[in-house]
Amino acid sequence: VASGRSSDVVEVYDPVADRWQRRAPLPEARDHAMACALDGRVFVFGGGLGQPTDRAFAYDPRSDSWARLADMPVRRTSGGAAVLGGRVLIAGGVGDQPRQTFLYDPGGGAYSPGPALPAPREHLAVAALDGRVYVIGGRWDGVLKDTNEVLESPSGQWRSLAPLPTARGGTAGGAAAGRVIVAGGEAFNPSRTFPQVEAFDPVTNTWSKLPDLPTPRHGLAVQGIGNVLYVIGGGPTAGLSVAPQNEALTL
Repeated sequence: VASGRSSDVVEVYDPVADRWQRRAPLPEARDHAMACALDGRVFVFGGGLGQPTDRAFAYDPRSDSWARLADMPVRRTSGGAAVLGGRVLIAGGVGDQPRQTFLYDPGGGAYSPGPALPAPREHLAVAALDGRVYVIGGRWDGVLKDTNEVLESPSGQWRSLAPLPTARGGTAGGAAAGRVIVAGGEAFNPSRTFPQVEAFDPVTNTWSKLPDLPTPRHGLAVQGIGNVLYVIGGGPTAGLSVAPQNEALTL
């Protein structure tokens, strides 16, 4: 939030009604958490509570309630999560063993190690498309990354693809209209935010440029629904800043 404190606020957006609703808050306030949806629930892993945490929770929208899950094997913040093979893959971020990925099984409630990233990255884009997980961009030790890697199965290995045209950290990604789309981001020295929106086509292994964000920002949420990409919140200036914008691009 604007004060710099972690937040427990949970809000749900209805794209049909173009309306937001406040729902049951997170059991613990946090920032930079890793989240994704699977089997009708939203899973939230790690994040920051002054330092990386290993705690995890699941939200059931039917009952508007949260349940605590088994703690992660490591503390982690500023990474990403996406569905792979019926499990949640947690990749990237800052904390213990930053290259190591983990797979969470909602059925058994247990974690297992996944294939390690070739190199550590945080504040990156993690998105699932057609049964694969893509890990794109980010930064490490202040160096912006253009890396684009894919994992096709929990037992597979990361494979390098065409690099992101605009290296950046503080970015996010989602899938829409058969492509993985990376939007926004930030950099320091000089301090700036990115308006770029770039789409990756897995079939041709190529990138294309989409219209720039009307409001350049970082630390945002990116979600595709059908052929519409929603870009929500974030910060308009590098570092601690917040913005309420919710913008959509029809592809």
